[in-house]
Amino acid sequence: VNGEIMRVMMIDVQDRRPVIVEGCDECDVYKEIRDKIQGLIDCAKGEDGAGEDAAADDTAAPADDTAASGEGGEAAAECMPPAMYFMDLMDINRMIDSQTESMFNQLFQSMEDSERTNIEANLNTLKAVRENIEETIQKLSRMEDDERIKRQVQSSLSGDVDTLTDLVEDCLKNCGQSGCEDSCGYQQLDKVRKLIQGIKDDFENGAGEFEETKEEARRQVMTYISETNKDMNGIIMRKVENDGMLEQCDKEKLDVFDQTKNPLWMVVNSTIFSEDQNPIVAVIDGLLPLVNESIEGYCQKDGPTTKPPEVENCNKDEYVKIADYVERVDQIIQENLFKPDDDGAKIQAQLGFLDVKKLFDKRIEELFNGDVKCPDELDKLKKEWMPSLNKCMAEFMNSNKQFSNMTRLERIQCTKELRVAMEARRAELLQKELEAIEAGGAGGGDDVVTFPDEGSK
Repeated sequence: VNGEIMRVMMIDVQDRRPVIVEGCDECDVYKEIRDKIQGLIDCAKGEDGAGEDAAADDTAAPADDTAASGEGGEAAAECMPPAMYFMDLMDINRMIDSQTESMFNQLFQSMEDSERTNIEANLNTLKAVRENIEETIQKLSRMEDDERIKRQVQSSLSGDVDTLTDLVEDCLKNCGQSGCEDSCGYQQLDKVRKLIQGIKDDFENGAGEFEETKEEARRQVMTYISETNKDMNGIIMRKVENDGMLEQCDKEKLDVFDQTKNPLWMVVNSTIFSEDQNPIVAVIDGLLPLVNESIEGYCQKDGPTTKPPEVENCNKDEYVKIADYVERVDQIIQENLFKPDDDGAKIQAQLGFLDVKKLFDKRIEELFNGDVKCPDELDKLKKEWMPSLNKCMAEFMNSNKQFSNMTRLERIQCTKELRVAMEARRAELLQKELEAIEAGGAGGGDDVVTFPDEGSK
């Protein structure tokens, strides 16, 4: 902070006294800075409707006070040519300088330690954003290719938008305002939306080689799932410690984890088995409306829509069971078939197949005990998956085939085909959910899947 004080003292104030912006007005300033950065990112993504001619006219005309302050949607909506993006960034840094100057005056006048601590934290946040923008300006100044400039803007500034969004939320809480954006459920869903929208944009904009983009997409989603698993474990621990009671924030987070975990695993799976971007983008296109609909629930007057009481749902139950099968099949492939080639691995693979068979048998028994209320699932198990599993088991019991002489492809082929069939069925169940929502049947019914958390099986 001391270094920042010296930098602000060196700003040419030209005999003007800063206006101290505080309270919820200060939140509006943070919003404006954030929205300007987001607007530039949108321009770089090509999401703005204004053409280069309009942008050129805009740069030729002198900027009035309204445009400079961010008011007026039309002025804010127009995009500069990529070569001029640095000018927008310089304007944003000037806004940060002005706000920083105002905040230092608040800091000098504040007598309360808690208030001073909060101001210092906000100053450090703005300082980090400003430094990143300054670094981005330096990078852009060395670039001439428009596409490189656009990619640099997107990759360098997206983190600043998230940082400023957090700053706005904290600011609104401190000044006594709150909205749907403040709810934990909204924030968690917004993270998912940004995650999958960003992945979709990377594929559609051709940000890199397909294989590299696919690997990065898988890494991002798996990192998010890993982080949410840790959060969920913490929430469960708090629930145990509080005799089964949870705060509203933790309840909302659990609801979001419950809704999104399995669909996100489908995104991961699509990056493993897809040979081009179309299937991956198709999965994301199917998930985005579901996420947006859930987000809208947190912005209704009555808050998020309460889940209806659990009813018998064949698609949902089958979806959960398939997750069990796939998990065990993946374990067989990874631990016993992909790399090992000794007889010990062969035996372990056979034992793994027996485990899968037990899962099938147990589920078939459950379905019969339930008077076969889910005949489609029963047919799938008895007529397709059980015969396929028996075929794989027989292949490894064939004494004429030496496990150590089999190629990797020969070892995993049968098991992989079974797994692909299971994933195709899960995709079919997801498609039924999307069709039900489009038909207006998302409120309930036997054909609606609610995507339960794999960890709660």
